[in-house]
Amino acid sequence: MTSPADASVLRRIAERVDGATSVARRSGGIAGTVSSYLPGERILGVRATADGRLDIHVVMSWGSTVDEVEHDVIAAVGTDWPTGTVDITVDDIDFADASTPHLPAEPSDAQRSFVDAAAAAEPSPAAHVPTM
Repeated sequence: MTSPADASVLRRIAERVDGATSVARRSGGIAGTVSSYLPGERILGVRATADGRLDIHVVMSWGSTVDEVEHDVIAAVGTDWPTGTVDITVDDIDFADASTPHLPAEPSDAQRSFVDAAAAAEPSPAAHVPTM
C-alpha cells in the first residue's frame, strides 16, 4: 500500500514528467499495467515497486532523443524519490508532431538513376534445368 506521502510524491513526479518537452505523454506499458493504484485514482505510467524502485513508462516526442528523455525524466524525479533508483522505459514514439515525412514525395535524382539503370538491365538468363 502506498502511503499518502508517497502518493503526493508520485503525483508530483507524474506532473513534472508530463511537462517534459521530450515526453509526449506517460504510458501504461504494453498491457496498461504500469500504474500506481491509489485510493480513488490511478497514476498511469508511474509505478513504485516493492523493492523501492520507481518505474516510469513514457511515449517519446518526435524529434527527441532517448538521452533527452532520460535527462528530462531524471530531472522530473529530482530528489523526490528516496532510493534514487529509477527505471525509464520508452514504449513508443509520438509521430503526431512530425513535420517532415519519412519518405520524399518525389524520388531524388540518385534514386531515379538507380531505378532507370535497374529497368534498363538485361534480364537474367533462365536457369538451366537438366533433363534426362
